[in-house]
Amino acid sequence: MKYSYFSTFACGFLFIGVTSGSAGVDTVTMGVGATVSRTCSVTTADLAFGALSVSGINARTATVSVVCNGIAPAPSVTLDVGGNTAGPGLRNMINTAGDFVPYILSITAGAAEIAADAAMTLTAGSPASTYSGTIYGAISGSELYQIGGYTDSVVLTLTYAD
Repeated sequence: MKYSYFSTFACGFLFIGVTSGSAGVDTVTMGVGATVSRTCSVTTADLAFGALSVSGINARTATVSVVCNGIAPAPSVTLDVGGNTAGPGLRNMINTAGDFVPYILSITAGAAEIAADAAMTLTAGSPASTYSGTIYGAISGSELYQIGGYTDSVVLTLTYAD
């Protein structure tokens, strides 16, 4: 019987220990915040004319895409004159021998060449933070162009409001 007395005493002690304490409660409010800064990025594919015709106009287009976070005024994209200019607004592609093929870029179909740093009109897309525009390129056909591959690089600059 000593054993059962000890078991009853131990269970009573544990029961008293659990029920005789009191719990405290405390609360705090946590703030949550964020800052959205306007950022945009611009992408485009190369404007590849491919094999040129000796007669007629060789025309191609490239699409410019802009993606921004946040809703704000539309950004603008400007084009420089390229790396092989022959004067104001005269763009040239060059080959490894130093021969040139002149070309024009415009931001309106069928328009004359745009001057350096002319801003493209971008069309708002869906969602409202996406924009696109088209660059039109043309090369007049000529039998005077030297055989070879020709290249140029035109820098597109994206400007947007914060």
